Amino acid sequence: MSTSIPAALAGAAGALLLLVGCTSPAAEAESAPITRAELPAISPSEEQQAAIADGEVDETEYTDGFERYESCMREAGWSLVGVDRTGYLIEYSVPDEAVVRGDDDRCSQREFAEIDTLWQLAHEDESYTTRLYQHCLREAGVDPAEDAAAVFAQLGEHDLDPKDCLVYADLVRP
Repeated sequence: MSTSIPAALAGAAGALLLLVGCTSPAAEAESAPITRAELPAISPSEEQQAAIADGEVDETEYTDGFERYESCMREAGWSLVGVDRTGYLIEYSVPDEAVVRGDDDRCSQREFAEIDTLWQLAHEDESYTTRLYQHCLREAGVDPAEDAAAVFAQLGEHDLDPKDCLVYADLVRP
């Protein structure tokens, strides 16, 4: 039986892939990303539960929740990056490694996640996305509504794809 050189090379390459697979010499179990499903359940702190008990979050509850989250991250050895408290929404970034190790998720779930969700839902009319869509509507000659749901409906009524509004992203401050 004879095999052509290209066929032999292809076979050798395939055998090498079977032997090597998708491994990396430096890969270790502790460097693999952690997913939420792999982590134990995290119960909200008593403070977070109290803040959301009435289904609403005021500014003090929001800022207190963020401060507890930030403190938890510090205790885990991380500093949040670019914390900006000037708007209605506290903006910040989390070091990648804190996410990979699960510290961000643990601290957020315990101290801030549910508070943040209620706060953002209560302020969706002020959100960057709503303001971006309003700007997009104005550019199309449409007087935009004030509330987020109506603004989104207007996009559809005027055949504007929300993705097309991204060209105005730099003109609307987050």
